[in-house]
Amino acid sequence: MKLRSHLVVLVLVAVVPLLIFSVAMLRQEAEDQRVLLDQGMRNTARALSLGIDGEVKASQAILETLAASAYLETGDLKAFQRLCARAIESRANAYIVLFDRSGHPLLNSSRPFGSALPNPLVGTRPAGTDPRYPEVSLGGGEPVRRVLETGRPVVSDLFVSLVTKQPRISLDVPIVRDGVVRYVLELSLDPAIFTQLLLDRQLPAHSVATILDRNGVALARSLDPSGRVGRRLAPTLAAQVAGSDEGSATGRTFEGVPVYHVFTRSLSTGWTTSLAVSQAVVGTSINRSVALLGGGAVLALILGLGAAFGVGKRISTPLSMLAGAAGSMVRGEQAALQVSGAREVVHLHAALVTAGGAVREAAAERERRLVAEAKRTEAQTANQAKDEFLAMLSHELRTPINAVYGWVHMLRAGQVAADARERALDAIMRNAHAQVQLIDDLLDVSRIVSGKMRLDVRPVDLKAVVEAALDAVRPAADGKGIRLQAVLDPGAGPLTGDPDRLQQVVWNLLTNAVKFTPKRGRVQVHLQRVNSHVEIVVSDTGQGISAEMLPVVFGRFWQADRGPTRTHKGLGLGLALVRHLAEAHGGTVTAQSAGEGTGATFIVRLPVTLAKLDSATVERVHPTARVLMPTYIGPGLEGVRVLVVDDDLDALDLATAILTAARAEVRTCQSAAEALGVFRHWRPDVLIADIEMPVEDGLSLIRKIRALEPAEGGKVPAIALTAYGRVEDRLRTLSAGFSMHVPKPVDPSELTTVVASLAGRESPRRT
Repeated sequence: MKLRSHLVVLVLVAVVPLLIFSVAMLRQEAEDQRVLLDQGMRNTARALSLGIDGEVKASQAILETLAASAYLETGDLKAFQRLCARAIESRANAYIVLFDRSGHPLLNSSRPFGSALPNPLVGTRPAGTDPRYPEVSLGGGEPVRRVLETGRPVVSDLFVSLVTKQPRISLDVPIVRDGVVRYVLELSLDPAIFTQLLLDRQLPAHSVATILDRNGVALARSLDPSGRVGRRLAPTLAAQVAGSDEGSATGRTFEGVPVYHVFTRSLSTGWTTSLAVSQAVVGTSINRSVALLGGGAVLALILGLGAAFGVGKRISTPLSMLAGAAGSMVRGEQAALQVSGAREVVHLHAALVTAGGAVREAAAERERRLVAEAKRTEAQTANQAKDEFLAMLSHELRTPINAVYGWVHMLRAGQVAADARERALDAIMRNAHAQVQLIDDLLDVSRIVSGKMRLDVRPVDLKAVVEAALDAVRPAADGKGIRLQAVLDPGAGPLTGDPDRLQQVVWNLLTNAVKFTPKRGRVQVHLQRVNSHVEIVVSDTGQGISAEMLPVVFGRFWQADRGPTRTHKGLGLGLALVRHLAEAHGGTVTAQSAGEGTGATFIVRLPVTLAKLDSATVERVHPTARVLMPTYIGPGLEGVRVLVVDDDLDALDLATAILTAARAEVRTCQSAAEALGVFRHWRPDVLIADIEMPVEDGLSLIRKIRALEPAEGGKVPAIALTAYGRVEDRLRTLSAGFSMHVPKPVDPSELTTVVASLAGRESPRRT
């Protein structure tokens, strides 16, 4: 027998026509009554909302009238306070406050003139501060702040007043003079006036009206206002109100009463007016109809279900068997299944087998795509990390090279005065040392990664090692006014190890501490014996380390700050070397910090007795000297005014020396903000700026300059003189507004030629 025949028997026995008719009647009756009720309640809610808007607009009109008072022009605030008090005599428990631009209250009509008043911009606290009103903020600073920012009137949400310590509503308007907001005038209202407005209306029987602010907090309620003002609606009602500007729904009040409620949100205040009526009142007539029609429907259902039971059993058995075997079919297994004689069931079985194969194939294809996508993402991430490292490495290598390269060319060309030669040689030596340190760090990391690091193991006097490291960093510490304190236990050692590498460990930790400690800070180092270990503890009062950064602080190329505005230079290899060298000596290193701004402590633990290690001479590779190119002399730059911006003093000195030798008029700045200040009173013919600078980089500087009017220097030719030399770096600087991109190190003649070209001078001469 066909499945269709079974369904026909089921439908014939069931009372489908009766059920359909009953449901249609119920729905029509309920819908008619719901529409009438909804329309009436919506009209009432809208009328309430309009009444509230009228009250608010009338209050704002008072404020706008007061804002035009001549007392404000003459500065007679005492007379203005009396005027404010008279203007609101008819409003119970209301007062007016005048704020200046900083949010400081100048007067309060409810307090004697000159009384000390709290500043809401400073004293406002978030919701939960006042336990009486846990969902309302303490202080009305937000509307004052918004008026100062936007210059427009603001209607506040409910807050607890810093003056009265009671819930209040404020209306704030700006007082504008000469196009500038000079004051903020605020009318502070007791929410009880809105509760009284609700009570004065003829509300439907068994109804509750509520006014909610923009945060969903009740500021007025016709039922139990003292207990519910400052509280949110019941959760279900609050969720319905939050989802739309106008609508209707059912739910329960906080008293547990099932209600039907409508709500509408005012466009002018943002407040929502909610009107709720007990469902017991609404549903009385509907329930009678439901009882009559429902009784007949239940009887019909009992008869229909009795007939369907026998017929449905014959249909459900084979379908249940197919459902149980569906999982096996999807996995590709041939399920042993006996089906009934119904052809539809046999067809369904065949369709399930076919669908199972298709699902398996689709799953396999999806898995292949996910694997391919994961590999592609991994490759892209690796490429991006490589590009970022190469860019950072290029910058850190080019920066010291620029000073060396430029000063050497200047010295060879005889363009450095006798009194400046010592400074030039110092800059060359300092940057050469920086270059060697970068290369040595890279070589050390390479040896560690490849397993080629060897230690020259012998007895070590750790006290002497620490003292040598302290001597090495002392000039840098003295330059920043940082106190170096050492507590060295002479009985801490001796131990066996590589003294040079151990000194490298201590030197790296001390260098980091000095680098990240502000001026007049303190760096301490302790050497002590703890059981079978020796501890070297380096602590500082610097910027500290956040909790999320502590687990990765010893990673290769990790840096505390990144990007073109970073303050501290380097490749981020120092702490990685510390960890590897400590572990090579059988020890450990850990970092501790309570968070940013609290300083940091690094503890190196080394065993007193070490296992025998193979000793070998550690290879040292030094960079080769660069062969200098023939000297070129650029064109004369007499009368050309050049502004040079670079945070690096060596780079700044070099550029100044090159341009001064070409007889240009040069001014220098070490920050973008300082350069913008120079533009206000001195117009350069050419701007030269570095890209990577603390706080604000060169890209931001050129964008601000290009935003100036031509008469203010907005069209000045600009050169990006930077250690970033990739193609994408060049495109980035040119698109930001620079005229030319010149990578460091720069040949002096190249720099003068570029400046001359932009200033419209002749080409350079070769010598």
